[in-house]
Order: sequence, then C-alpha cells, then structure tokens
Amino acid sequence: MLSILKRGGKDSFGRLLGEHIEHLYAIAYRLTGQAANAEDLLQELVIRLYQQRDNITQLANPRAYLVRSLHNLYVDAWRSTKNSPLSNAEDIDGVSPLVKEQSNPEQIANNERLAERVHIALQKLPPERRIMVVLHDIHGYSMPELASILNLPLGTVKSRLHRARAALRLELNWEPLDEQLRLPY
Repeated sequence: MLSILKRGGKDSFGRLLGEHIEHLYAIAYRLTGQAANAEDLLQELVIRLYQQRDNITQLANPRAYLVRSLHNLYVDAWRSTKNSPLSNAEDIDGVSPLVKEQSNPEQIANNERLAERVHIALQKLPPERRIMVVLHDIHGYSMPELASILNLPLGTVKSRLHRARAALRLELNWEPLDEQLRLPY
C-alpha cells in the first residue's frame, strides 16, 4: 500500500498524500514501533481522509492537519487496545533510522544498540509523551508547530516535552548531563 501512495494519484487528493506519505509513515512507525502496525495506521488514516478529500485539498497547511489526524487516530487505537495482552509484543524491524552510517564496524554496532534502546524506551512511554519526543526531537517540528498540531497552548507543549524527555531519560537510565549518551535537544 505504501508504494502505491508514494506514487501519488492523478487527482489532487492522491498527489497530496503522495507528497506526505513517507513523512506520515515515519511518524506512524515511531509511534507504533512496528512496520505492520504503522502501515495499518496509515491505511486507516487514508480511508478516513478519503471521505473528506475535498476539504483536505483546500487546506493551507495540509501537513499539520495530516499529522494531527494521524496522532488522533493513533491515540484512539492505543486506547482501544492498551489492555490487550497482544499489545505488549515487541518487534523491531531492521536497523532503525536513528543509526547513522559509520565506516567503523564497532561504531555501527554501538549505534544499532543505542537505536534499539531508544526505540524500546520510546515504546514504553505513554502515547501523549511519545508523540512529543517523536514529533519534536526526531522529526524536527518546532514548538509552535506542535502546539498547532496537538491543539495545545505553547506553554503546555513546552512542559509536556520537558516531562517526556525526562521520562525517556529515566527509562534509558541516562544521567541528565551525560553528553555522550543524551539525545540532542
């Protein structure tokens, strides 16, 4: 499905989705932690958006609307399955995009372990904290953009991001001032 959407469509809705689908998939993958779940989340999003396709193509900032819709859909899905015994299964697909290419095999192995630790720690965070780290620290959305996407006041975004980073740091057992291990903020 993802490859079909990447190509876009002949209509304005298909072209719009084609422009943003890779970005939406990256966010969905970070939120769900699994490729199959990310694709399922995107498929559900596309189905819901298709019903509103005429309105979406008229938006001034469709990316923010699409990310907000993805987030809302993820939260709804998470709430409906959070008590399911199947929701605790772990699956890490391949090498994380957090791993940067290095020529040194030892550095590659260290980066892969670090990426896996961060990935697992992100999955342990509650969704309202995970979304803050994923959108701001991984995908580079500014705080005003986050406020718009999540429909929150800027001060709330700042405090939630601070708490999310602290929770991630705690989950990873990192010291706040350990510069070699902390995520770049």
